[in-house]
Amino acid sequence: MSIFKDKINIFEVVVLTSIAHMVIFGMYFASANPEWFSGVYTVEDGFLEVQQAIYLLLVSFVCLWRYFKLKGTKPKLFSFALLGFAALFFFGFGEEIAWGQRIFNVAAPEFFQQYNTQNDITLHNLKFGDFKVNKIIFGLIIGIIVGVYVLFLPFLYRAIGFIQYLVDDFAIPVPKLMHSLFYLLMFILVSLIDHGKKGEVGELVGCAMFFVIFLFPYNDKAFQRS
Repeated sequence: MSIFKDKINIFEVVVLTSIAHMVIFGMYFASANPEWFSGVYTVEDGFLEVQQAIYLLLVSFVCLWRYFKLKGTKPKLFSFALLGFAALFFFGFGEEIAWGQRIFNVAAPEFFQQYNTQNDITLHNLKFGDFKVNKIIFGLIIGIIVGVYVLFLPFLYRAIGFIQYLVDDFAIPVPKLMHSLFYLLMFILVSLIDHGKKGEVGELVGCAMFFVIFLFPYNDKAFQRS
C-alpha cells in the first residue's frame, strides 16, 4: 500500500501545493499580524471563503459531468448517487455565498434575522437557544464523517471486498493514501494556528481536498465506462 504506487496528476500536485501555501500563510499571518489574518485573510466573503465556494462548486460540476458522461452505462443507483453528490456540494456552495444574498443585496427574511447568528440566509449559521447548527452538525458531526472518509476509508476499501463493492456501487470516490497523509498533515498544521478564526483555514483545506479527491480518486476505474 505504498503511496508511491498511486498515480499522481500534475494538476493534482498544483492544487495540493496551493492548499499547503494557504495553510502556511495562515500560520504565519495569524502569528505575525492577527488583525490582518482576521480582518482580511479570513474575513466573511473574503479570500479564503471565495476559494471554498469555488472548490465546492467545482466538485458539484465534476459529479454532474460524470453523470452525463456515464448515463446509461452505469446502474441507476450509481447515477442517482452522482446526482446526490452534485446536489450536496452545490448546497455547500450556496451556503458559502449565503445563496447570493450579499451579491444581490437581498434582505434576510424575519426568520433568519431572528435565528441566524449572522443575519444571512444560511442554514449552517442558525441558532436555537444554546443549539448552534454550525457547531454541532456542520462542525462536530460532519467533521467526524470527513475524518473517517479521508483517513480510514482508503484502508477499509483496500482491505475489505464488501466495502469496495459498496463504495463503487454508490459512486463514492476513494482518497489515495497520499491524500490521507496530506490531509492529516494539513489538519495538524491548522490545529497549531493560535487564532479564533483558524477554522476558516481548516474549511478551505476540506473543500479543496474534496475537489482533489473527487477529481482524482483512487478508484478511478469505477468512474469509467463499463
